[in-house]
Amino acid sequence: MTSSAMKHSSLRLIRLTKVAAAIELGIVGWLCATEGVGLAGWAVTIVIGGALLVFAIVAIGSVGGFALLAISSVMPRITWEVGNYHIHPEYVATALVIFVVGAKRLAGRGEKFQIIPADLPLLAYAVVSLLVSTFMSPEPSRTLRWAALSVIALLPYFILRHLITEYKEVVRCWRLLVTIGIMESLFGVLCFLSNRLFGTQIGVEADQYGAIPGTFGTHFEANLFGAYSACCAVMCASAYLFDDHARRRLYAGGFLIASLATVISLSRAPILALLVMLGFVMWVARKKVRVSLGTAVKWAVVVCTLAAVLSRVVYPLLEARFSTLDMSDLLNDETTMSRFIQDAAAIEGIRSHPLLGTGTSSLQLFFDLSDVYGSQAADTAGRGAWVGNTTIRVLHDTGILGSLTLLAFFVILIASMLKQAHRSEGTQLAMLTSLALGFFVYVITFQATDGTMLSFLWVHLGLCGCTLTASKAPNRA
Repeated sequence: MTSSAMKHSSLRLIRLTKVAAAIELGIVGWLCATEGVGLAGWAVTIVIGGALLVFAIVAIGSVGGFALLAISSVMPRITWEVGNYHIHPEYVATALVIFVVGAKRLAGRGEKFQIIPADLPLLAYAVVSLLVSTFMSPEPSRTLRWAALSVIALLPYFILRHLITEYKEVVRCWRLLVTIGIMESLFGVLCFLSNRLFGTQIGVEADQYGAIPGTFGTHFEANLFGAYSACCAVMCASAYLFDDHARRRLYAGGFLIASLATVISLSRAPILALLVMLGFVMWVARKKVRVSLGTAVKWAVVVCTLAAVLSRVVYPLLEARFSTLDMSDLLNDETTMSRFIQDAAAIEGIRSHPLLGTGTSSLQLFFDLSDVYGSQAADTAGRGAWVGNTTIRVLHDTGILGSLTLLAFFVILIASMLKQAHRSEGTQLAMLTSLALGFFVYVITFQATDGTMLSFLWVHLGLCGCTLTASKAPNRA
């Protein structure tokens, strides 16, 4: 872009911010004139909100927008009630970044959006979800609302593709994603230790697994916190093996913290996923990376020391958590049995409506856990029924058609990344490998606890898409 074009674009952006400010002031004036001073609080809120929007138009760049989306995506536990609606930080961040991207587009800034083959199946899945929830549901008003929220959750996939167009930006955002994962994992570990030492409840659900506490940090609940931490641990391990040696200490420390966070979540699926994917990471790295005997010994000493120090705190809880998982008598495990009951109810629904399903989150319209456990179970859960297995949930909600479109998206996106990874080395190889293997952690963990309706998965996948569309650059950044 020439200097004159940049100057013209800047002038348009300045005019746009002035228009936004004028609209905000007009709204405030109208409220004061028609509603009286009783809405002064709303007026102040709108002024502050308008100022933030104006500032965001100018200040938020690609990395800043990514940071806003990534940080807000790990705080779904935070909720603001506005009327009958629950507003989460990820909704606010998504709306703000969309506003910024749209404003900059109107100002003539931003690169042309590049479509990749994986985009079309995802768009088809979103359309199918909305249409099925409208026309196949027994209560369209409810399922359409849930479908709209699920579509909002996946918007970061497309937003990030608008924001991040340069290779250096992708690398910076990838490292930022790893750092955010480490910080979230560290916060969860501190919450766990505080709970065990001082009895605090910050970031810990005391009765997550019956009498066994579950650590969730700032995440929605302990299972998803464990999945997020396990993904971070696998990404750190991949980065340690493939990325620049100058950052190896960060990745090594991050791996230990995230692995510990996965364990103290006491969620079985993430712990299993972590062990499986770490083995796969080592298998992938066996020909590309040489780890010296001294390095291996140092890792072994650190891991064994950490395990010995924490064994007295963590091991009794792990033993209690896994002792209920008796394959010969699953009825003893209330959590597993509850999942089986709800999955069985969902499978019955799939048999009745195999092609299109009955709408997003529609199982709770047909089945209530109180029918099995009594009214106390539904009151405790805060909902009638919920399908934890992503495969069954998508089949039940959108049928075979929706499931195939979503599967096609996943397969095309990850296959394209792995194909590009075969031609890469250094930082680019580390980035592609860690993001792809991190996704497979979610594939495993989401078979127990679905996370596709929260935005942290789609922030991850959006960055995966950016690795395929960003402008080419040298491998080291």
